[in-house]
Amino acid sequence: MTDSDFVWAELARHPIRRAMLGRERCDEIVATAAGMSPTAGRRPRGKADRELLQRTWEGRVRDEYAQRAGFAFVTMLIMWAIGAVVQALVKKWWEEHT
Repeated sequence: MTDSDFVWAELARHPIRRAMLGRERCDEIVATAAGMSPTAGRRPRGKADRELLQRTWEGRVRDEYAQRAGFAFVTMLIMWAIGAVVQALVKKWWEEHT
């Protein structure tokens, strides 16, 4: 299963937000997030490490979107989507590495 397919399936828990976001924008956020992954060379440890990984990764992606589109464009929906996408990617990465 690709990262995009995995994230899209994870977002199904929020059907209205997922529908508003759309698959194309979701895939774009996934591609951006995957390209900014801080996971290279990391070894999964405990819950605190996972939370730090998620905060770091999410911060990178939010900064990238704010720089590309300007802060005003980064709507609440996009902010939610970035958090949800990164959370799903961390979950997938964690499952593959533990």
